[in-house]
Amino acid sequence: MHVRPVRPRPPAGARACLLALAVAITLAGCSPGHAGGGDPGAVRTPIRPTPTTARPVKVGTAEPVRDHTYDYQGALLHLRALDSHGRLARTDYDRFICGASLIDPRHALTAAHCILAERGVSPAETAPDLRLVFGRATLNGTGGQRRSVTAARVNPRFHEDGPDAVYDVAVLTLNKPVTGIRPVALATAADKLDGTGQVVTFTGWGDAHVRRAGREDDARLRERMRAGHVTLLHRSVCQTVYPQVLKADSAAASILFMKTDQGVGHCLGDSGGPVVAWRGDQPVQVGVISFGAGCGDANYPGAAIRVAAPAIARYIAAARRGG
Repeated sequence: MHVRPVRPRPPAGARACLLALAVAITLAGCSPGHAGGGDPGAVRTPIRPTPTTARPVKVGTAEPVRDHTYDYQGALLHLRALDSHGRLARTDYDRFICGASLIDPRHALTAAHCILAERGVSPAETAPDLRLVFGRATLNGTGGQRRSVTAARVNPRFHEDGPDAVYDVAVLTLNKPVTGIRPVALATAADKLDGTGQVVTFTGWGDAHVRRAGREDDARLRERMRAGHVTLLHRSVCQTVYPQVLKADSAAASILFMKTDQGVGHCLGDSGGPVVAWRGDQPVQVGVISFGAGCGDANYPGAAIRVAAPAIARYIAAARRGG
């Protein structure tokens, strides 16, 4: 089965416009774990979070998060989004388009498709309309740190309509450093935190309800961030689900796939946000939420771009050096 990306529909109203900006790419695939593959049934001992930074993890669950639990998670806002009445948005809830993660005081990581959601508008034209908020668990809450975006660098290899969708990452440069919030570390190949069976946590403001494939547009944002705890799958588990993505990703090993058969998965609004594993009590980002059919649909694992993949890691490093 070949599942093509879902393109944003022309806005029929304010919320439709917001969803059009935030829509996640719907492709297909399953976790490469480590590039070398292996027995899909082999689950090595996962590194779990400790109570000092997060609740003890119960795999296959999701819950609203407490304030300041995941302050590295950012909300990416668009100043020209529309509210539910078709007027220019006046709240951050209505301005919200995607998640992001703070990877150093001056840079954030998100998905390329979040920046390119407006058809015909370049990243350079989009950047002045973007804002990032860190350190706030609710979209319309108070506090947190708001930053402008001075540059939006989209991986030039990314094209959502073909095999290059596996390069779905972008790096945002902030107008001034974020202070008092510890950036999330990025995983490297040496960390070995993205293998089959690894317990991971994704965070964001996406819909928490199960949505079957093809019903993603029914999703609604949450006011409070939630965290979902799932495991990574071996790519062979999804061979019949996402064959085109697996074929495109056979050499790059750029995709991680997350188990959804317990009704927990990322959804519209979670795109661009971080997927982390845990090294002791510290989060380490292993992926950027990218695509998936449905929301928690047991037939379609969720997908994230693997930050430790050589081509992805090189691009992120170069983009950070660029400014």
